[in-house]
Amino acid sequence: MKKMINWLTWYFLASMILAFSPLSQTNQDISALITQIDKSNFPQIKVYLSLIDSSGQPIKAVPASAFSLFENNIPIRTFDIEGNREPISNMLVIDRSGSMAEAGKMDGAKNAAIAYIESFEADDFGGVVVFDTEVNLLQDLTTNHGMLINKIQETFPNGRTAFYDALWIALEKLNPIPGRKSVIALTDGLDNESKHNADEIIEFARKANIPIYAIGLGDKTQAQESEAGLDETLLTKIAEASGGYYVYSPSPGELTALYTLLSEQIQNEYKLSYMSPNSNRDGSNRDVKVNVIQDGKILEVSQLYNPGGVIPVTSFEKNVTNSNASMVSYDTWFFGSLVILLCCLFIPSVTTNSLLFTKDLYFNLTYVHKVKPGSPLIGNNCANEGAWADKYKIKAGDWIVICPRCKATYHLDCWLDDNICNCRCGIPGCLGKGNPWVKYFTI
Repeated sequence: MKKMINWLTWYFLASMILAFSPLSQTNQDISALITQIDKSNFPQIKVYLSLIDSSGQPIKAVPASAFSLFENNIPIRTFDIEGNREPISNMLVIDRSGSMAEAGKMDGAKNAAIAYIESFEADDFGGVVVFDTEVNLLQDLTTNHGMLINKIQETFPNGRTAFYDALWIALEKLNPIPGRKSVIALTDGLDNESKHNADEIIEFARKANIPIYAIGLGDKTQAQESEAGLDETLLTKIAEASGGYYVYSPSPGELTALYTLLSEQIQNEYKLSYMSPNSNRDGSNRDVKVNVIQDGKILEVSQLYNPGGVIPVTSFEKNVTNSNASMVSYDTWFFGSLVILLCCLFIPSVTTNSLLFTKDLYFNLTYVHKVKPGSPLIGNNCANEGAWADKYKIKAGDWIVICPRCKATYHLDCWLDDNICNCRCGIPGCLGKGNPWVKYFTI
């Protein structure tokens, strides 16, 4: 049950949020923020927009006529807008390092996280990542909210602070999930244990279009002079770069009110859905801009997205064997074939090294396939979806990749994510590290 919060507490927390959040403002009364752009069904695009008043409360029931939408300065004449909530996938990241044992911090964090979960609708997903010296996925995404609460109640403080690694795990879990998603991350000190760094987190969150809402609970007066201090500049940078924002809580007792207010904002975002005027996956950034007329004033806010994509290809039919020995229609890279031919012609094949070079190049090429209606591939799991595989099976019309070595099947978007989707058999198949050749054939 939601707790009653007095007006002064609401006012203080709302002021703190608005003071630190990267919102587009035309006056002190109304703020706008694009929190996420969902491109999972490209060329359909879904833009999630938060409108907040000066008390931090979401502005509801804004008429559709008040909105105008642009992509790369091209007016979008036809779009759907919904002000009602829809399911959201939330990952809660909670600091349980040794310093959280002080001054009731751990109890405050647990109570706030539980209150946040209690605000979920039945179809909302939640997951919990806790961190100290190590990162522990306390609970993967689930709609069993009681289980989430029980897991949180069982945690206790100990160890150092691997904050960035915890954010990384949360982003990994949310990345393949379509629709609305967010990371709510609480820490009371400086990271002193992670393998990942802030720049890697920012890059990952931007590519995945996942907003991070960072909450600081430590002693900000000590800054970087103490592990108990907070680097607010860095936390703000991470949050704002991802489409979220950073806010400071002066005490554990204020956390529940802050989480509740944050939940109200996220649960009442507007969704603008449209078809991109450029349906090509050309790898170029697209600038989405939303204008909102409210109380006679115009708010303007924008954000970039990238649809990913491939270079022009030539199509033909060919047998491709996967784990189901199926045939698919696929597009193969003309320039990839040309490079192999040139390698065979100009690299001396009389030496063992040259032969191995040509063979390695062949196995590192990545082919993209489009699944035909009736293909035996339909119903296969994407190797990257994990626990979500049954929900997001391969279907007719999907662009997919089949690993040339282990024959694992991936959605194209999953394969292209160089952060997490290198093939499980070890062959470098993404745009990522270790494969200079595939860059010429996929994007």
